[in-house]
Amino acid sequence: MSHSYRQLPDKEDWEVRIYKKTLPIKTPKKKVEEYKDTAFVRKYLINRRTNSIITTNKRAWSDTCAMAMWLELVVEPFAESRNKRIIIIWDNCGSHGTHAINQVKGFLDIYLLIVLN
Repeated sequence: MSHSYRQLPDKEDWEVRIYKKTLPIKTPKKKVEEYKDTAFVRKYLINRRTNSIITTNKRAWSDTCAMAMWLELVVEPFAESRNKRIIIIWDNCGSHGTHAINQVKGFLDIYLLIVLN
């Protein structure tokens, strides 16, 4: 992250952390679906008071790693704090319905519904 979290309001509430996860990513341009375990390491900021997270990636869009982070770092603690199950309805964005995300949500008590065009 190139920006300093010290510029954020309530800077004492923010902490820099590192998210590490190995996810099965589909091998591109293969006739048969093959997955390669890919290690992701991403810095993020977390607000210790609100559990909000801020992260970036080089391509500036949502990718599989960002989706996994969001599910594990935001959605799961939100659901647990309310002792509730969560249903998420998503569009068919490429990072939403991946094999890796289905694997991550399998460990969590979250239901994902993908709406196809």
